[in-house]
Amino acid sequence: MLNLHVYPYIGNRDIRTIKEIEIINLLKIPEKEGIYEKAYPDWGGWGIIKMHIKEYGNKRASEFCYKDRNLTDLVEDFYKKNFWDKMGLDDVFPYRTADLMFKFAVNVGINRAVRYTQDVVGVSAVGIAGRNTLKALNSYNPMKFEVEYKDKFERYYKRLADNNPTRYAHFLNGWLNRVKIS
Repeated sequence: MLNLHVYPYIGNRDIRTIKEIEIINLLKIPEKEGIYEKAYPDWGGWGIIKMHIKEYGNKRASEFCYKDRNLTDLVEDFYKKNFWDKMGLDDVFPYRTADLMFKFAVNVGINRAVRYTQDVVGVSAVGIAGRNTLKALNSYNPMKFEVEYKDKFERYYKRLADNNPTRYAHFLNGWLNRVKIS
């Protein structure tokens, strides 16, 4: 079973053309992160990944996957369709806010990322980014949103590690660092 560990940055309205996709590790990733073969068996990138693993081995395959334009396009399309578009992030301004929501959704799921957004901006936290959420979010102070949103995720990650240290404590520093640099 393969997992594809990626951190794409997607947004068709950004001034920059963002094609930064990092394929870090094909086999060892934290739970609930990446494209899972079991969850997405029909995703078109598995054949390309398996070909690179067969040809270059597990250690070097990542390098060739990263350089494979067909694969990076498939990864970008996957994340745009399954995260960015489902959250309506083309309608979120500024881009920084949309990017932050996207990064956390990839890590913890769309529902939680949207519920935390709704909680911060003061709308009913149902986990679906509808018109009311987008209106409240786009009128909310972006700097204040970032501080409050990141705080919610820091507390979430700390709670995970505290409640189940055997399973999650070793991820905590990485999660907190991700929040810090996001």
